[in-house]
Amino acid sequence: MWLVPLAPVQDPLLVSEAVFRALGAHDLSAGWSVSALSDYLAGKRLLLVLDNCEHLLDACAVLAGALLKNCPDLQLLATKTAPPAETGPHTGLTRRELEIARLVADDLTNKQIAAMLFLSQRTVDTHITNILNKLGLGSRVQLGRWIADTTR
Repeated sequence: MWLVPLAPVQDPLLVSEAVFRALGAHDLSAGWSVSALSDYLAGKRLLLVLDNCEHLLDACAVLAGALLKNCPDLQLLATKTAPPAETGPHTGLTRRELEIARLVADDLTNKQIAAMLFLSQRTVDTHITNILNKLGLGSRVQLGRWIADTTR
């Protein structure tokens, strides 16, 4: 298992560099790119933990998608800091639904959400349909506004 601490990384362009550093890679003549990382990990069997990646969702989704596509023996786990328990008008949503609703409000696509949460895109589609129905909303835009209003 290789732990990649992402809390200190603020620039999304530095995510692959953080992975290289966590792996102890020394020959970086190919650079820090996602494709160089895919080449480096090709054929290796390992678990890569992207820890505290909530502030780098897009970059981690792209990285996860590329690595899982190109490195069949790689296992990947993404973690994030758990939000504090909340109460209020959204208590009709499950924890997973609330998590997905927040990611929709962050303007992530269903495909990006699926990659971040290790779900199928169809599962995310179903969750979003259920969320919209539970809240009586008709669109992702309305869901984004609802999240903004309820988390002030």
